Amino acid sequence: MDASEQPNGAGPRSGSALGRFLSANGVLIGFLLLTLVLGLRTPGFWTPENFRNVSTQVAANLIIAVGMTLVIITGGIDLSVGSIVGVAGVAAVMALISPALAATLGPTAVPVGVGVGLLAGALVGLANGAAIAYFGLPPFIVTLASMMMMRGLAKILVGGVPIGFVGAGEPYAEQLNANLQTIQPLGLRFPVPFLIALGVTVIGAVMLSRSRLGRHIYALGGSESAARLSGIEVARVKLLVYGISGLLAGLAGVMEAAKVQSGSPVAGSFYELNAIAAVVVGGASLAGGRGSVVGTFVGAVFVIGVMNNMLGLRSATVPTFWKEFLSGAIIFTIVLLDQLRRRRLE
Repeated sequence: MDASEQPNGAGPRSGSALGRFLSANGVLIGFLLLTLVLGLRTPGFWTPENFRNVSTQVAANLIIAVGMTLVIITGGIDLSVGSIVGVAGVAAVMALISPALAATLGPTAVPVGVGVGLLAGALVGLANGAAIAYFGLPPFIVTLASMMMMRGLAKILVGGVPIGFVGAGEPYAEQLNANLQTIQPLGLRFPVPFLIALGVTVIGAVMLSRSRLGRHIYALGGSESAARLSGIEVARVKLLVYGISGLLAGLAGVMEAAKVQSGSPVAGSFYELNAIAAVVVGGASLAGGRGSVVGTFVGAVFVIGVMNNMLGLRSATVPTFWKEFLSGAIIFTIVLLDQLRRRRLE
């Protein structure tokens, strides 16, 4: 890690707080200003309904990206999170449509179904972490293999066909879908999925910046050998980090299943790429040792989410086949400019 930077990538130590902030986030601020200008020229962008749509759309990616932030700061990568979304959603729905579970628990089957999905995600994450931490396997290979295995497992469990919730009128099916409802504090409507994602973000940010585990994560990303010599249990930190990543991907999987009222074996496809993009755009280094949950929040919501939404609203002027190209080009440009800025500061 560069000695002139804070552990969370906040920027140079010298100068005023405002100067450090502008230096560390100049490229991102420039993009946000560009978004503001383009938003004024995009019909329907500055409406409460569109903001609710954006917040609902980014919720799952934000949750996954928080876990990915921890992994990337340690110098690792987790390619399995998209497949975990699929297998966790399938597992949760399978539990809910189980006649034995429904007959025994009735409406209280909902928390059990949610727990099954979370447990599935956490177990896959812990398995990844164990292989990486205790067997010394490369994170890229382990999570790539896990990505393929979990996607295949999700298809095996349901025969490659999405499975739906129980029939209409069953109370526990409706309860699981409650995360799509809105609450209205102070007269404002907030989609529940985004509130869950916001809660995960706050917890992740506090844990990373204020806890002992957070300090160990940064130390591990800065230098694994130095972290080990300083007494940090490197294997335990890796296990926890990948376990948290899997757990959060499982949560996203349950939320996605609730949103579409079915468990699909292909749910979460390419979610890992969006999460990695959000983390990197938010200022994290793929080499490890630098990054923050706050930066990931900005990357997931204001860059990835708003950018995709804006391109969707401008479908009349932006052909469908150009959307993916432009999204990738914008992300590439932001990361390139940020890297050039950092090199100039070194």
